[in-house]
Amino acid sequence: MQSRKIFFVSFGNDPGPFAASVQVPSLLAENGRSLVQDVIAKAGAEPAGFVLSPHCSADTLRRTVECLRRNAKVRLLPVLTLKKPEDAAAGLLTDGTVSDAREAAERCDDINSTLETFLPGCTDYDDPALLAYLISRRRSLKPVRSPNAPLYYEYPAAQCFCRNPEKSVFGWLHRLEKDGLLRESSLVDRVYSCPFCGSAHLSYVDKCVNCESFDIEKKELLHCFTCGYVGVKDDFFQDGSLVCPHCRTRLRHIGTDYDRPLDKYICNNCGSSFTDPDVIATCMNCGEKSAPDRLYAKRIVAYSVTDRALQYVLEGHRRSIYEKFGQSLYINREYFLYQYDWMLAMARQYPDFVFSIIGYRFSDMRGLVRRHGKTEAYALIRAFAERVKGLLRPTDVFTRTGQGTFWILLPYTDAAGLSSALEKLRALKSGAFPDDWTAQSLKTVGHVEDGKPVGETGADILLSRYAEEFGW
Repeated sequence: MQSRKIFFVSFGNDPGPFAASVQVPSLLAENGRSLVQDVIAKAGAEPAGFVLSPHCSADTLRRTVECLRRNAKVRLLPVLTLKKPEDAAAGLLTDGTVSDAREAAERCDDINSTLETFLPGCTDYDDPALLAYLISRRRSLKPVRSPNAPLYYEYPAAQCFCRNPEKSVFGWLHRLEKDGLLRESSLVDRVYSCPFCGSAHLSYVDKCVNCESFDIEKKELLHCFTCGYVGVKDDFFQDGSLVCPHCRTRLRHIGTDYDRPLDKYICNNCGSSFTDPDVIATCMNCGEKSAPDRLYAKRIVAYSVTDRALQYVLEGHRRSIYEKFGQSLYINREYFLYQYDWMLAMARQYPDFVFSIIGYRFSDMRGLVRRHGKTEAYALIRAFAERVKGLLRPTDVFTRTGQGTFWILLPYTDAAGLSSALEKLRALKSGAFPDDWTAQSLKTVGHVEDGKPVGETGADILLSRYAEEFGW
């Protein structure tokens, strides 16, 4: 197996504190072709991450980062810089700044250790790869302004991870949202687009309500208080003074002699006058014309990943547990919380209904992955979960809420039953893991629920509270 090293992309400049890293002058050929695969093959080492020198143009830096994020082999690896990128898209595609090789190694290790706990092979596909990228960075999917984009916005990360050039990125993200893998976290903007081609590059023009000509002029009106005449301001000028063209009264003071009512428009084509012109939107892309009320309103939002997305990259289950109940090792967090809330309601309603909750967590996942590799580590964790599942009754509910965190609901289980279940759980660890994994690596907690102490507190709050109480 090849060693993993940090690759420093110097753009032909002095590598400085990264002299011991794999030196790469560039990842792009003069014609823009990606050199990532060639560079890795020549280096004789697998990259653990990339550090980019700041000594290049903002455009070169962005194209280099996009080149890395589009490459299926390295697209999830850390990409660090020595200076914050000027380009907003490059900033969203990189993983922060570092000052030296030690800091870069720590940052790469943090991200890679998270990636190594995901289901092996699931990130070969666009959907889980994008989700894994966001989860491993603990970040949301944000849009950036782009004047040349059809909707004036683009999602840099989604565009790099979308390998199908015919796929609409906005449509793809909408589908991930419908599948419950992404959710809106904030509204960034709202744009209006052409109903024919979907472009937001529109030109709005006022037009005549009678002949639809856009050769119209806005005229200021005056109202004479003496005779009540209303006319265009230009008609009131006489020898440098304002004089009513109808009654010949000299108008000196606004509010006393005259006032200014609403302005009106005059059509230079047909002579019509009107207060409010019609508005027409012309698409600069396809040339079609539309009334404003026919335009499509598009919400531009930032997305965050859901619990189901985490379940997807951990276990490969994309659909809701309601569609696959009983077919997978765990149920998802959504259904677990639903069951938990139902049991809490039962305990509040019926004093004789008691149940328990057990949590267990592997506290040294990073060490297990580092020493035994992600495939073996993943297999060990899953094998242990299968042994736990074998101890459970058909009515018990089992879920995984984190990379090494699991919860079990045990209906009709009092304190004695909880104690017995915890002993069995701890005994399962014997022989399940390598000798170099200490007993302290498996942490267990348990709590009896009878509805009295928690009152109306919901399952999600309780789960967070228990995690905090036991130092998770």
